[in-house]
Amino acid sequence: HEDERHILLAELDEGRMDMVFTDTKDFLTSQMEAYRMGLNKTFAVAHKSFKKQKKDFPGCLNSIPFFNYTKESFLKYEIELFFRKNNISPQVIGQADDMDLFELITKHALAFTIVPEVAKNRLCQNTDVIVLGELKELQTSVWGVIKKSYRGLGYLLLNQKL
Repeated sequence: HEDERHILLAELDEGRMDMVFTDTKDFLTSQMEAYRMGLNKTFAVAHKSFKKQKKDFPGCLNSIPFFNYTKESFLKYEIELFFRKNNISPQVIGQADDMDLFELITKHALAFTIVPEVAKNRLCQNTDVIVLGELKELQTSVWGVIKKSYRGLGYLLLNQKL
């Protein structure tokens, strides 16, 4: 179930959900506990026809068209900071928040995309898609959040008792 974070946390607080995964511990109530689950890494991926540019990562991103996220995306803001820091200004050919569209754009060599690790793994199942590089500055922690009173499967998972 995906929704805005505050809605998910409210549902957790009201007992309608057992667990929420999030990238920040901000705004948790005193009734909630957060457990660090790992890192969420971010990668630039492209069609294999851009393979020769890979050796100059991240500078190579200037020479490949880019398909971006919409203005509402937190990741878009982080990407813009990464581009500014590294003096990168690729030609933006479009924007969306639909991973299927990102996959289509990438597979057809129309642009590079920047995606979380889970999406990268899915896209790279296609042998025509390669990883240009990891955007290490965009790593975030992944937190599992439960109510302190909860002792179900989510609690066992977060406490590594499963």
